[in-house]
Amino acid sequence: MFPADLALQIIHQRRQVFFPAVQMRKRILIKYSGDKSEPTCKPKAKRGSKIRAAPKPIPTENIYNTDTTPFKILIKASKISSKEWTVSRNGEGHAMQLSVRPSFFSVPHAIYIAGYFVIGYNDDEVTNKCGEVVHVERTWKREYIAGEYDLLFDTHPDRNPTGACSLGDHAGALTWVTDLEDAFPHYKYLGRIKPGLSNSDIIAQSETVLANMGKYIMVKNNCFTFVKKTYADEAA
Repeated sequence: MFPADLALQIIHQRRQVFFPAVQMRKRILIKYSGDKSEPTCKPKAKRGSKIRAAPKPIPTENIYNTDTTPFKILIKASKISSKEWTVSRNGEGHAMQLSVRPSFFSVPHAIYIAGYFVIGYNDDEVTNKCGEVVHVERTWKREYIAGEYDLLFDTHPDRNPTGACSLGDHAGALTWVTDLEDAFPHYKYLGRIKPGLSNSDIIAQSETVLANMGKYIMVKNNCFTFVKKTYADEAA
């Protein structure tokens, strides 16, 4: 299954915080002998005791240092503040236009980027020598799970007498950041897309757009046209 499909399926069906295999890992906070803050371990109250101390609230420290590179690109392109990307946005779909070129002064090629924002967290319990949890370190992970989609134009008239375009071989690939990092990438934020679109949905829509575009014309019916029309059909 296409990796993004799995995430999108969970987002579409559950619409809640998603993070694969959230695990609880405990770390021991060691206190040296003579440390004034070293706790004195007390026996737990026996069942039936009349006096029981109310448990103290355990503080939680939120840590945001595991954002993925695609998500960082989305933040920058969208100009939406990092602090606004919270659980309330989980499952939101967003699209961008990626322009690349083989050299700095060559003609750019436009690629459609579409996918969904996913947020989740992993908790680490920090305990003292008595085994008591003193605080929790909650590390949040924010991702933009998105695929790339672009047109392919065969310039040879014998193989392509109608001048039509087809969908590129990398449709749905998630590796556009690393694959195109040396192609002078430029990102433009397009906006929100409909919820629950799978990779196959976007591919089908892209192929429909290409079928209706007709003959490729470099100056007015090209890769940028494809991106614009595809986003128009998928915009939220």
